[in-house]
Amino acid sequence: TQYTASGDVELSFTSRIQGNGLVIQIQAFGRNVANDEYLPPETQFRYLIVPADITASKNPVEFEKMSYEEVMDFFGLEQ
Repeated sequence: TQYTASGDVELSFTSRIQGNGLVIQIQAFGRNVANDEYLPPETQFRYLIVPADITASKNPVEFEKMSYEEVMDFFGLEQ
């Protein structure tokens, strides 16, 4: 979410898995957003599927609180 200087929501970004795909939604409040402003044609996505045994352990890792770089480091993957 992106806020204006006065604290109002200006842009909201959400993503979810739906069926066999990933839905990314960008909503603008109080201004227009150009089609390629946030997802230009060269945009690429990389999927990382986290095994259930990692998230269901006694000390689960909270991936949603980690940056992309931290998750990649956790799994020892190159960026």
